[in-house]
Amino acid sequence: MRPRRMFGIIEPMSDLEVIIHREETGGYWAEIPAMPGCFSDGATLAEVRKNIAEAAQCWLGMELRLALRRAKVQPAQKAENAKAVLA
Repeated sequence: MRPRRMFGIIEPMSDLEVIIHREETGGYWAEIPAMPGCFSDGATLAEVRKNIAEAAQCWLGMELRLALRRAKVQPAQKAENAKAVLA
């Protein structure tokens, strides 16, 4: 685990670094630097941890959809390909 930074708390989330910042007006916000645009907020540390985990799941889901679209693979095609490989 990395040391704490002056501007926020760094927390491990699997192999990802999550940085939690304290808001001047109260509450917290968090970001995952490895996932551009993935951030969330919360009134308490517990809430911001829960919210950033949900944001990471949404971010990963969107990245998967975009990757499938770029590869021009539809989910149904992917399922058929998987069946062919397993057969």
